[in-house]
Amino acid sequence: PKTLHLRRRHKYPQKSAPRRNKFDHYAIIKFPPTTESAMEKMEDSNTPVFIVDVKANKHQIK
Repeated sequence: PKTLHLRRRHKYPQKSAPRRNKFDHYAIIKFPPTTESAMEKMEDSNTPVFIVDVKANKHQIK
C-alpha cells in the first residue's frame, strides 16, 4: 500500500504582510482626456471617455 505523503508545514509565514490590492477605485481611472476627438465622442454618442491605468484589465475598469 502507498503511504500518504503530506507537505511540510512552514515554521513561520512565508510573507510578512498579506498581499494588498494595488488597484483601488481611484487608481484605475486616472482622468478624462481634454482632446477635441474625446470631447466630440462625449457629445455625439454620449460616451464617457477616460484615461485608465495600463495594467488595469477590462473587468477592473467596469
